[in-house]
Amino acid sequence: MPPPPSIDIKEFEIDEIRERVESDKDINKKKIKLAQDNLDVHSKLLKKVEEDRIQITREFLESDKHNVARRLIVKGMKDKVDSQVSHFQNLHTDSQEKVSHLKKQEHQLDILDHLLQSLDELGECEQADSYRKNLMVEFEKYVNYL
Repeated sequence: MPPPPSIDIKEFEIDEIRERVESDKDINKKKIKLAQDNLDVHSKLLKKVEEDRIQITREFLESDKHNVARRLIVKGMKDKVDSQVSHFQNLHTDSQEKVSHLKKQEHQLDILDHLLQSLDELGECEQADSYRKNLMVEFEKYVNYL
């Protein structure tokens, strides 16, 4: 997959950055809530399937060794549950990574928001130039992180 197109950060004005940060913060909060809800659902499903796995494994080990048909049926069920556990573990891991990624984005947006507020407080002084440069660097990091 080709790398995402590079955005020329110098083209952005402070007001455009402010709008983008405010918009992205709202969207990111909703995405975090959704991703966290998905993570919770995946955790519950994984826990339930793991409990089923334990029960079926126990039943398989305790099943009559002379009743081959029953043993094969239980073995088939055990294999199916094992594949479900693997599937839900992957979903759970993916959900955790997504929540982590979104929280990192949220942190970057908080940094940008703080820099914008500081820039507003400073007005037009020499120190404001360094904040503008810092804002541009942080915004570029944020845009490239997406």
